[in-house]
Amino acid sequence: IDTQGFIAEVKGERAGIILYELRTDNIEIIALVSLRPQQWGGTALIKSIIELAKKENKKSITVITTNDNTQALRYYQKRSFVITGFFPDSVRVLRKLKPELPVFGNDRIPIRDEIELKLELELN
Repeated sequence: IDTQGFIAEVKGERAGIILYELRTDNIEIIALVSLRPQQWGGTALIKSIIELAKKENKKSITVITTNDNTQALRYYQKRSFVITGFFPDSVRVLRKLKPELPVFGNDRIPIRDEIELKLELELN
C-alpha cells in the first residue's frame, strides 16, 4: 500500500494534511486532519485530490469514516460526497486487530459502524 499526501499551509505554517491511496479506479482518502481548526485549507486539500484524480483518470474519490464522526459526515456531504456504503458493526472486527480503538467517540456516541462516502468525477 502506497500512502501519499498533501500538506496545506497558512502563513507558512502547517495547517492541515490529507493522506490518500491510489486505487485501480479511484483515490481513497485515508485521513484528513486539521492542525488549525477554522483556519486551514481543507477545501484546498480536497481540490488537490480532485485534480490528482482527474490527472490519473480515476472515476471517483472515496472516504470511510465511523458513525460517530458527524463532523466528517457533514464536511464531505457539503462537498458533494454521497453516502454509498454502510457497514454495520464493522468496528467490532477492527477491534480484534486494534484493541486500542475506543468504544466511544465524538459526543460519547458508541463507535460501531463504518460509512463510505464517494465523489463521482466527470472525466474529460
